[in-house]
Amino acid sequence: MSKTSEELFRQIQAEFDRRTQGEGSMDELNKIAAEVTARHNRTGIAEFEGLSPEQMYAIHYKQFMPECPVRFSENISPDTIIASPVIQASRVILDAIEKENGLKLTVRGNLPRRVVNDIFSLVLVPDQREGRYRLKVLNEFDYYPAAVINALLKVAGITKVKNNRMQFTRKGCKLIRDNMQLFKAVFTTFTSRYNKGYLDGYGDNEIGNAGLLYVIYLLHRYGTQKREETFYARLYFRAFPELIDEIERPFYSTPEQIAYNCLTLRVFDKGLHLFGLIDITYTSRDYLTRSALINTTPLFHHVFDVSGE
Repeated sequence: MSKTSEELFRQIQAEFDRRTQGEGSMDELNKIAAEVTARHNRTGIAEFEGLSPEQMYAIHYKQFMPECPVRFSENISPDTIIASPVIQASRVILDAIEKENGLKLTVRGNLPRRVVNDIFSLVLVPDQREGRYRLKVLNEFDYYPAAVINALLKVAGITKVKNNRMQFTRKGCKLIRDNMQLFKAVFTTFTSRYNKGYLDGYGDNEIGNAGLLYVIYLLHRYGTQKREETFYARLYFRAFPELIDEIERPFYSTPEQIAYNCLTLRVFDKGLHLFGLIDITYTSRDYLTRSALINTTPLFHHVFDVSGE
């Protein structure tokens, strides 16, 4: 039994004893249990940074719906959303498809080099801005933003491949002129259906796939100041401690450290930064020892409407 379950059981027992002096019927016990459980589910708890179990359920299963603490703003400007790197890179791919009436892929089914180079020229990776990224790009897997964004468009049902040519789906045809709806479609896919373990070596686990909107909630609360990525990792795994158990114990580190690094790569480096929702500043040039300082961008606060505090 978890600590939460034990505490809930104690509350039910205490309320039952208070009302009946321990001599109530089973029907009374069931009624009291239902009342106490409902109250518990509506009460914010520390492990969830003030969110209630009901709100955490909505974060998982009712994403962006009215009862979810994280929703898209009703006033997203199409002129502002174009600042998102995901939209800029998506436009490179979508415009190439439209211009060529279907984008011919490489023999291995990858994006052609000229398209990858156009995405590379957008400078989407922090190390690239500081001159620490390889200059010669050969294919989409040499530059992970191209591979990630290409995959997102496919999983979102915006593009498809037929006879080794990338084409628009019916859904894609409706979105190619609407950057705001394109952003919503791609980001919703990222939060729910896209496997954030794509192109990493952290194995088959749900880190980053579970509770992505909870990270958005945390960034809303704390992201206006630069904080180390470990700050958010600590709060994330406080809410989802079972995810650390999915990490096989490595001989060179701890499951906790591996889990922290996994979250940083999947959610921040290959996720929210590509959407233009956070800025990342590294504390040193040494990849093995550096920390990442994270803060939200103006676009983050333009895109989301967050409640529940």
